[in-house]
Amino acid sequence: MAKGTGERGKYVVIANFHSFCEKILKEVNPGLVPLEDVDHWILLRRNLARLKLEKYHRRLAEPGQFLSDFIQFFSRCQDELVSSEDYQQFADLLAKELEEEKPALDEDTIKERAELVALQQEIARAYRASEEILRGKTRRGA
Repeated sequence: MAKGTGERGKYVVIANFHSFCEKILKEVNPGLVPLEDVDHWILLRRNLARLKLEKYHRRLAEPGQFLSDFIQFFSRCQDELVSSEDYQQFADLLAKELEEEKPALDEDTIKERAELVALQQEIARAYRASEEILRGKTRRGA
């Protein structure tokens, strides 16, 4: 790079977004090790009870079946700058809207919307628990 651009080329960095951010984070904290999806999956599987799953994601035959989907969804939320608190506010808003609209809705619609609210509340709890588990891992440094 320096041959074509001269002395200034020594300071040019070519990287994709994720590798650029990783480089910055490692400069700030040299001991930082990125968490791979499989490591995240193992952490969640070991802490399944902390996710407080109830109706929708509780599969007794294979309790970890949905964890990869959760990890992918949580990662997407983080990419979109949606924190677990933001997601909880969204789930709470759905619940509030349902309560306000109940008098105008038929029984089937109420039941359908109540299931959606319960599902979103469950996802919000799992997302919050995942963040807490990851923060705890970061604090311990392991």
